[in-house]
Amino acid sequence: MPHDDDLNRAAWERCNHLVQSWLINSVSDSIAQTIVFCDTALEVWLDLKERFFKIDRIRIANMRSSINNLKQGAKSVLDYFTEMKSLWEKLSSHRPIPNCSCIHPCRCVASRVAKTLMNEDQIVQFLTGLNDQFLVHGYPNVNKPSPHANTACQEDSENGAMSSSGSGASASSPSAGFSQ
Repeated sequence: MPHDDDLNRAAWERCNHLVQSWLINSVSDSIAQTIVFCDTALEVWLDLKERFFKIDRIRIANMRSSINNLKQGAKSVLDYFTEMKSLWEKLSSHRPIPNCSCIHPCRCVASRVAKTLMNEDQIVQFLTGLNDQFLVHGYPNVNKPSPHANTACQEDSENGAMSSSGSGASASSPSAGFSQ
């Protein structure tokens, strides 16, 4: 907050009141009543953060359960993957992989290993939810490192297109694997 004699004080107060009103109007009435008397938008934000930024372990467990129970069913591979990716992103927002906060960047591989393990888990989650028709020869080689879950989705779409090519779908059609 600028001092009383600062030339920017009036502009700062207008901006502060604007942001404060956005925050107050963005929450329920019962919550708004508890923050309406804060002096600054920063105070409002810190109050809300303290109350609501706690990690909800039950929500995380439910997200993991949803991910593990998600199956392709009647959805196309693309729709199934999009739904799965949305769940992964929600989970990641509640439980991100920690980044190094050292003054000097770490040279260890712990962060890279954690990201690789998470990616491998996502590939297995995606593959286990696919319909059996995409797993003609059993699961694709999950022991072979795959660069990203997006690649696994693309590979399975292509495999599905090839395995369904006898049923009228063209293996060269870009959407052939997504019609299942």
